[in-house]
Amino acid sequence: MKKTSERSKHFFEKQGFIVASVEFWNSFAGNMIIDKNLHCPNCNVEVPVWKHAGIRQDLFKFADLIAFHPDRGEVLLIQSSAGSGHAEHKKKILDNTKAAAWVESVNRKIILISWSEKAPRDLDTGKVIKNKDGSKKKLVQTARVEEISYEDFC
Repeated sequence: MKKTSERSKHFFEKQGFIVASVEFWNSFAGNMIIDKNLHCPNCNVEVPVWKHAGIRQDLFKFADLIAFHPDRGEVLLIQSSAGSGHAEHKKKILDNTKAAAWVESVNRKIILISWSEKAPRDLDTGKVIKNKDGSKKKLVQTARVEEISYEDFC
């Protein structure tokens, strides 16, 4: 299964954006964990060796991707998540002063995109499309795209 950020990158590339990841793995942050035990030959004791567990860090603590459209001049910071995390990620963005500063400019936008598996539906009727035998068709990934504007911070 693709990560939500990979799905989002592809989604925006299909719309003509040039997209890059801005989240990174910081192996020096996070909780301390025991990496391994070393045996001390002098005192015959096992000695734990500690290391940081590491954490994934987002740009400005909320953005997974950055994208720009060469023709329209738009620059997007994109937060990508699973559908169940949409509200939590929106709150995280709205609590961030750097996010508010980002959207003060005309061409800079913040996009929250979340992915959920849903049954395919008929575009006209909205009814779930079924197979000929009456069973439901395979679930498809559906994007919920929300632009976070400066007014959302007020």
